[in-house]
Amino acid sequence: AKIFEEMYPFIKGRVEVFHNYIPINYYKSLPDGDETVFIRGTDATLVSVSRLDPLKGIELAIQACRILVDKGKDIRWYVLGDGVHRSKVQSLIEDANLERYFILLGFQENVPWYIRRSDIFVHSSRSEGKSNAVDEALFYKVPVVVTDYPTVGDQIQHNYNGLVCAMNGEEIAKAIEKLLEEPELRNR
Repeated sequence: AKIFEEMYPFIKGRVEVFHNYIPINYYKSLPDGDETVFIRGTDATLVSVSRLDPLKGIELAIQACRILVDKGKDIRWYVLGDGVHRSKVQSLIEDANLERYFILLGFQENVPWYIRRSDIFVHSSRSEGKSNAVDEALFYKVPVVVTDYPTVGDQIQHNYNGLVCAMNGEEIAKAIEKLLEEPELRNR
């Protein structure tokens, strides 16, 4: 709320904070995700949940994926969500020859089904208020990698409940590799 009021001073004093709500019982009532498209990577299965929008840093995730694949990692990185930039994001994936590794699943109603089946949850955003998806990954005890957007400290404390990295593909890839190489850290 403080950051929001700093950005938009004309609303100062009229902002209320509503904490994220995870509708567990609702999710339990939903059908499972699609096992035919959710193929696990040998080294890791990653999930991101995001609107396909430049503010969400999906191109940073694509860069990180390219780095990991170039290092020989057999990963599958699924993005749940859609947006007006879907064709642009798909072009970036194709330009990087990552169609096999970086997969856009579009809007999925039962997001936790996918999060729970992932090895690492990655949030490459440039800007957030408070991410529901990060809260869901924390709830389901999935290791989290997030970029250092201004409000990240409201949810993630580096090396405590997730890894916070710089906002670029190389640092995202390094954080993912760290979790892959350090099972104790990943389990913690």
